[in-house]
Amino acid sequence: MAFLAAGLSKYAHGGALGTGDGSLRSMWHYVTNDVDTVVETNAYFDGAGPIPGDIITCALDLDGTAEVKIYVTTGTAADVGLTAMLIA
Repeated sequence: MAFLAAGLSKYAHGGALGTGDGSLRSMWHYVTNDVDTVVETNAYFDGAGPIPGDIITCALDLDGTAEVKIYVTTGTAADVGLTAMLIA
């Protein structure tokens, strides 16, 4: 599958790095039937809203063997990468 915007929602602001435009970091929740290896591919969240330093809690593979992973975003707003921080 591919990223589905309906599965992503921002639920909190996590803090700020400095002041000004782009300094505020956010926390997101994403639900998907995609497995972790698909979500973790480069460009999956590009242009979707998360920026580097945001945290995304993902409920993955909901139509299979469901799991939860928490990621911190890396890269740039145009080229979002993910680093897994917590796996349950």
